[in-house]
Amino acid sequence: GSVLRLSQSLAVARVHATIEGYGGDRLRVVDTSTNGIQVGGLHVRDSRVKLEAGTPIDIGPYRIEVLTAGAESPLDPSDEPDGF
Repeated sequence: GSVLRLSQSLAVARVHATIEGYGGDRLRVVDTSTNGIQVGGLHVRDSRVKLEAGTPIDIGPYRIEVLTAGAESPLDPSDEPDGF
């Protein structure tokens, strides 16, 4: 698998969340942190949720998204993640 390291932030745990593939081409995000994450605006804490390609994942001050090959981002780069 791949690892995405976010720069040092007190709001981000060492292993904050993982993205898993399952059932062929489906994805889910698993929160393993104390504070939780935002997935498409939904607060997720100590659980897992289905992840659609392009759905924003906010981890502390960072926003990431997973896209399928060749897809363009539906996000506006000026968007900032909502606080917890």
